[in-house]
Amino acid sequence: MDTRRKALAILLAAIIAVAVGATIYVLRTGKPEIGVTPSSAAVEPPGPGYIGNSSIYLISATSSYGPYPFASAIPPQPSATPVIEKGNQCFIVNLTVRNDYTLDNLPPNQMQQTEPSASVYVFLTVRLYDKAGNNIQAIDVTPPYDEPPFPGAYAPLQSGQNATVTIYMAISQKNIDRFGVVLEYVGNIPPP
Repeated sequence: MDTRRKALAILLAAIIAVAVGATIYVLRTGKPEIGVTPSSAAVEPPGPGYIGNSSIYLISATSSYGPYPFASAIPPQPSATPVIEKGNQCFIVNLTVRNDYTLDNLPPNQMQQTEPSASVYVFLTVRLYDKAGNNIQAIDVTPPYDEPPFPGAYAPLQSGQNATVTIYMAISQKNIDRFGVVLEYVGNIPPP
């Protein structure tokens, strides 16, 4: 019985040593592994309300810091260096929006020579700010990066329909205090 207690004590000590060592490593390197759950960002999200002068209603917004889950985002210039690589830290924003356009309140950019429609295409991005209210330079690397005419997340919405979109911002700092939602485009026809 005494031998079993010694073996159990040694095993318990080894488990504790490994856990403490792993914790110290993560705290000192600050480099999470790919696939690590994003950490909540202590960032003030915008409250619910209409975005700009549109009838696109922001229902909720959440943010976190986490690894970029896609292949490298590379600008279109020849031999350009990637803006962000898979696994690099980025600022992630989840937005839930609703299309409140109706046939009595039509969206802009209506398709000509067709029946009026309250369906819309939206492109959303965010602007980041520090505690002093200064704009923080960041690049929207939401896929498909640099292909559409506008940065950000895309959502087609029928009248009254909700959608949740995720926006990825390449940024090297964690001094974000708040963010604002920007409606890059809204219209009944896809952007040019």
